[in-house]
Amino acid sequence: MRLVRSVLMVAALALTVTTFALAEASFPRDVLSGIDAMRKLPAEGFHVVESKGRLLLVSTNGHYVVMGGRILDLWNQVEVRSVADVDRTTRIPLERMGLDSDDLGGVSLGQGPQVVLFLDPASHETPPLLRHVRTLADSYRFRLVFMPARAERRPTSQALICSKAAALRFIETGETAPEPTDAECGRERLQRNMVTASLLGVRRVPFTIAPNGATSAGVPADYAAFLKDNGNEPQ
Repeated sequence: MRLVRSVLMVAALALTVTTFALAEASFPRDVLSGIDAMRKLPAEGFHVVESKGRLLLVSTNGHYVVMGGRILDLWNQVEVRSVADVDRTTRIPLERMGLDSDDLGGVSLGQGPQVVLFLDPASHETPPLLRHVRTLADSYRFRLVFMPARAERRPTSQALICSKAAALRFIETGETAPEPTDAECGRERLQRNMVTASLLGVRRVPFTIAPNGATSAGVPADYAAFLKDNGNEPQ
């Protein structure tokens, strides 16, 4: 577990560097460059980082930095000046963060603004969600990223990552694939899915990231309306 957390923190810091490379001129670009030391606080959620003589608090996933009394949202490149501003920081702008969802183990369907969907193929919530995906595929490009909600379901996700044909058949029919005969097939990409999901704050699946970065854990009562309301990609 300690190793996994360390991997997540390293990934978060790498993601942060990419994010700052794309930041606007008014946003501090070098807040996390030249890290000299880092220690995890004896509390969940933040690390203490020394960088160029500055002492910073950095969230474990690299989303927030507290610097000189300022709270910075690195993902959305905004400063949090009030409690109300927190609502502006809940979006996950994948493109701005430099994350390519096509690098994750999964399959794409449809055309239009991109929707990234983390889901467990073995979950009872998945079949009705797939019906939405099939219906809306003419309006959106869905990237389905497979990952298990429980450890015992891991082979089901791995099998669909291993075979694109099986994944497409699953989307159309709900039929899962048998466990791969090659135990390594799809394993690395599945692990990458799980690390990325943890980094992005995905605590349960299904989890949808709409084109504008708005998120939904679970299945919204009106999935089509959720995507329509959040269908414009961030500028």
